[in-house]
Amino acid sequence: MTITQRWVKEPHVLEFIYSDDLSSEELIKAIKQNPELYSSPVSILITLAPNVQMPTQLINTMLSSNTIMDFIKHPNTRSFAIIGASKMLQLSAQTIFRGEKVLFTDNREQAITFLCKQT
Repeated sequence: MTITQRWVKEPHVLEFIYSDDLSSEELIKAIKQNPELYSSPVSILITLAPNVQMPTQLINTMLSSNTIMDFIKHPNTRSFAIIGASKMLQLSAQTIFRGEKVLFTDNREQAITFLCKQT
């Protein structure tokens, strides 16, 4: 999987762009390589390329990963916006993000506006 990351509004909105199929291992690696994610309030923009697929076991793996769940539930993690998620991924992600502020959209400006209001 190819993950590109960049600040949309430093240090409050960080974007992860996925250009290949989702992999929980790569997601865990990206979280562990970014200790700044825990140092101040941050919202996450996830942009999925049109060809990104979700492996069948991704949700189970993510739910059982302390790294991912600790990040989602961390006090400094404010909200998430996901651009380009399929209906199947949206339904599955609702299990992971239960109780958290999350927006699913195909509109980048709408996503950024939502995240900026959360920080």
